[in-house]
Amino acid sequence: MQASNPPCDCGIAVPADLQHGSDIAFRHKLKELVDHGSSEIRLDCSALDPVHSSHIGLLWQARETCEEAEIALLLNNAKAGLVRSLEVLDLLEFFTLANYAVKPDRDEEAEPHAVPSVSSCRLTFAATPAGVDEGLEDFLAFLRGLPLAKETAFDLRTAFYEVATNIRSHAGVNAGVDVAFDASLGEQGLTMVFRDRGVPFDPVSREDTLDLHKAAQDRQTRGFGLSLIKRLIDDWSYEYTDNANVLTLIKKCGGE
Repeated sequence: MQASNPPCDCGIAVPADLQHGSDIAFRHKLKELVDHGSSEIRLDCSALDPVHSSHIGLLWQARETCEEAEIALLLNNAKAGLVRSLEVLDLLEFFTLANYAVKPDRDEEAEPHAVPSVSSCRLTFAATPAGVDEGLEDFLAFLRGLPLAKETAFDLRTAFYEVATNIRSHAGVNAGVDVAFDASLGEQGLTMVFRDRGVPFDPVSREDTLDLHKAAQDRQTRGFGLSLIKRLIDDWSYEYTDNANVLTLIKKCGGE
């Protein structure tokens, strides 16, 4: 491999929005750096907050490309949510992190509350990028009033974003028809219920075909979503009723 005369800029910003060809532009830039003989490529992950399984797939594809070309790959400015998602998927060991100092502590609690200020929430959001972001912010406002460990909050945030983004991208929800969401804290933990009037789809019955321990050898670049959700939560169920998909997720969190 020729490593002389590398390009001055060996960094690439990983796009948060993978629509409108931004993922293609990312791959083209990566290929340019690889073809130029860069000895090291840095991926700026600062925009990946929150993180979706599609981001994981893009990073994994970049890793495979660099490994094949014997080029070092660094993840710069990774946020805690991205690191937690890689950890959940057993992929963290395959990446080198740079400029990352804080890792979610599974034993660290959020600011203590004697009792939750509100034990349930109900909201709707549009099946659009802006709508999903607004729904996530409303959900996070609810979570901030609960006595949750930081890692639990990261998991709930990521699970919400994963499901909501999948509904937006794949359910075919008609314009003007919002997605309904309910969350409640009870004895089982935190229960989240998504209702959408899109194409019937049962993720619970789908076989998880992703072999996380052989992902490197299998060149896995897609299909992380189901595995991510399953590992972030403790139980889930699905039904199609009243012309709507109803997906229920339960996360144990030690709340009352």
